[in-house]
Amino acid sequence: ADERVVAGGDNLHERERLLMEHSDCIITLVGGPGTFSELFTLAVERVLGFTSKPLVIVNTNGYYDGLLQQMRRAEEDQILYRPVTDIMTIVSTPEEALAECLRMLDAIDAGGASAPAPVARPRAPNVKQPGGCCSRAAIIALAASAALLLAGLARRRC
Repeated sequence: ADERVVAGGDNLHERERLLMEHSDCIITLVGGPGTFSELFTLAVERVLGFTSKPLVIVNTNGYYDGLLQQMRRAEEDQILYRPVTDIMTIVSTPEEALAECLRMLDAIDAGGASAPAPVARPRAPNVKQPGGCCSRAAIIALAASAALLLAGLARRRC
């Protein structure tokens, strides 16, 4: 690396901004919510066509198997709008991750890769048009109501 950037402090958004600004490739190792946030920040930017920055996940001992299963489910249900393999590359070791990053960066430098084009977002097949009994607005309202109900129940139990 040409420079070392230390992103300290208690602002996760600033840390993610610095990560995105000062990196050529993101390698995701085993981690928790902060790592997931960084992973999905780049994944969303790739899905929306904002970046071609490679995202490589090191799936150590199957750590990310559940996440990958959920991503494949979203792809199958036509909610993801782009194949998982267009969003992220999965490897087993850090050595493979470095090699994959270098390969993808060489392809970008050679003009063989660019930011994916933004995707037209079709409606998921199992969600009816707004105004129906299962519109997205109704689903969001139900989810919000369920969250409030659960919060109320949690307060009563304490």
